[in-house]
Amino acid sequence: MSELKHTFCRVCEPSCALIAEVSDGGLISLKPDREHPMTKGFACHKGLATLDLHKDPDRLNYPQKKVGEAFERISWDEAGRDIAARLADIKARYGNDAVAPVSALSIREKTSRSRALVRLFRFTPIPMCT
Repeated sequence: MSELKHTFCRVCEPSCALIAEVSDGGLISLKPDREHPMTKGFACHKGLATLDLHKDPDRLNYPQKKVGEAFERISWDEAGRDIAARLADIKARYGNDAVAPVSALSIREKTSRSRALVRLFRFTPIPMCT
């Protein structure tokens, strides 16, 4: 049995209100929330395409590591450790300015996540442009 859940799009700044149809823990459909007082049923194609992206057969659902000419599935913990070690090595070799966080997220999310990366890896902060 499916149920409807109020949610919002996380692709860009407006955070358009959506109605998600969920069944057995899986997303079935996304529709604009016509009753929402701010977005009043508007949702752009990016947010509504989230379901297509989520179900795309080419989507990666777990980390992979290149071993020789092939890719092998690895755990999230292993991927995190590998990335952290590589970033630490780059920083040690080339200094704090060698790595910069880049994101296609909204300004709010970019700022929050960039600050977290700066704190975690002690990178030189990059001023946010608006």
